[in-house]
Amino acid sequence: MKYLVNSREMKQYDTNTTEHFKVPSLLLMERAALAVFDEIKRQYPCSKKFLIVCGTGNNGADGFALTRLLLLDGAEVHTVLIGDRKKETDQCKKQLEILSAYGCSVLEAIPENTAYDVIVDAIFGVGLSRNVEGIFADTIRKMNEIPGKKIALDMPSGISSDTGAVLNCAFRADCTITFAYEKIPAHGVVAGLGIIVVVIRPKAGAGGGKAQLGIGVAVVQPEGHIHALDLVDMVLAAEHLVDFVLFSC
Repeated sequence: MKYLVNSREMKQYDTNTTEHFKVPSLLLMERAALAVFDEIKRQYPCSKKFLIVCGTGNNGADGFALTRLLLLDGAEVHTVLIGDRKKETDQCKKQLEILSAYGCSVLEAIPENTAYDVIVDAIFGVGLSRNVEGIFADTIRKMNEIPGKKIALDMPSGISSDTGAVLNCAFRADCTITFAYEKIPAHGVVAGLGIIVVVIRPKAGAGGGKAQLGIGVAVVQPEGHIHALDLVDMVLAAEHLVDFVLFSC
């Protein structure tokens, strides 16, 4: 049985890891970017040209960290930053500083008439609760129109991670690479998520829970109510003549 989290719970787990377990947030982000890099290399080993579109939050920071790893691997990467620079999170600012130190430039708009092997969405991630409008909507629509494999980091921009609703428009991912836990929309009928890949899953360990990148859950009281059934759960349910697809506790 899989535990599904909403945006608020995932933020609690992140905060718990940095404040209670004292794991630096920069380390968590680096481990996440490395996991995404490995997954991209596994799925698209021949891809050499990337477009990564980043917002000003921590999802964008993930995109900037991924940019650096791909560039160091010899790929050609066009990275675009959209949004109000005054709203950059500390993590976003730090990843931009790192990119600048490596001599990497960041664009303000998607280049015209340029082909890419892979397009990466790192604009919003989880936590979006408002309709996507203006430059964000225009950019997402343009990303959808560009040929190439499409990857979303954590959650396709424009899809609510709590309900799966499309908030005016959304990135249409071929693959969504999410961290630690699957989000609730992964088990609904949600167009645009594509294949769901969960990297750095938490696993049992001392103190009630540890993750391969350090996300700790031991001191968090989750809101937790929704689980998704694995095949073995469904078989057991059928044997006991119980007809259900979601389990609440």
